[in-house]
Amino acid sequence: FQPVDGDRILPTARFFPTTARANQWLRSSVITVPLEDGYQTFTGLDLVSISVTLSHFCGVQEDGSAVCWGRNSDGQAEAPSGRFSHISAAFWHSCGVRDGSVVCWGRNNDGQTDAPRGRFSQVSAGWNHSCGVREDGSATCWGDNDYGQAEAPRGTFREVSAGGFHSCGVRGDGSVVCWGGASCQKREDGAVACPAEGQADAPGGRFSQISVGSYSSCGVREDGSAICWGPNLFGEADSPVGRFSQVSVGYSTSCGVREDGSAACWGDNDHGQADAPVGRFSEVSAGRDHSCGVREDSTVACWGGNWYGQADAPNGQFSQVSAGANYSCGVREDGTVVCWGGNVFYTLYVAGERVTPITE
Repeated sequence: FQPVDGDRILPTARFFPTTARANQWLRSSVITVPLEDGYQTFTGLDLVSISVTLSHFCGVQEDGSAVCWGRNSDGQAEAPSGRFSHISAAFWHSCGVRDGSVVCWGRNNDGQTDAPRGRFSQVSAGWNHSCGVREDGSATCWGDNDYGQAEAPRGTFREVSAGGFHSCGVRGDGSVVCWGGASCQKREDGAVACPAEGQADAPGGRFSQISVGSYSSCGVREDGSAICWGPNLFGEADSPVGRFSQVSVGYSTSCGVREDGSAACWGDNDHGQADAPVGRFSEVSAGRDHSCGVREDSTVACWGGNWYGQADAPNGQFSQVSAGANYSCGVREDGTVVCWGGNVFYTLYVAGERVTPITE
């Protein structure tokens, strides 16, 4: 993949959003985007969920309107108007469930924004493809299918998650099934390499949560055990023993919250992104070269690469945090969105309308 603005661009990692309650906000309120101590703060929002990728961010407000901000090279941050129940941001495009139907926006070079008709309950935007769960429980995908990542199997699903070159879903009985990921390539010396081998080899068992990353995936079984699968290029699929409540897969590192509240990370640790601090956490998010988590006292802690300040978490009480590429974003308990790190100072779009930042 070609670098953009000096960044090392890698297949997008998926992060499952959690629900964050916020104070009521009147739509007539003024939205301001001041810079506070090096952080970009969005006030006047009433977010209940947020989806963070390597390039931009999207969220759903209490009134159902969609909010996006960040890189907008292909229109991926220009969310349309309407009432949304779910939203998912990928690198070059985004998708959401609006009044029961799926709508996507942004780059469409492989048909990833050509959402099919019908009524949906959930949608997930991947690298160059998208997947969704219809109201009858069936799964369908559209967009790039070079590796079979858009060939959703039959059956009933609770949710699906589109990754880089593969997709996974949780069936109605709690079992996990994955498809795609056959990305073998012939090297110059004639040897055949399959860096994505094992992406679709989902293990058996009943799962309560899964996280699909760029190459590997992880899940929490109903008995609390964490298990990962995929090529395991950096050890990100070597999940530790123990009982977990949540897992998050980044690019080359995975993290999880154990049932006792402690955080654990495994995989690539070149920048300390797997060195989770001590303490009790309610959720964690693994990014590209850093990780973040919300402690039980609602403060945020980040660790790992910090050359852009992406691990310098601000003070305050948070309900949710997501680690991206060179930046992080969190939702404060009052509904305010705060971002820190590099490349976070972009235009905010609310229901498709551009909002001018206030930087003084």
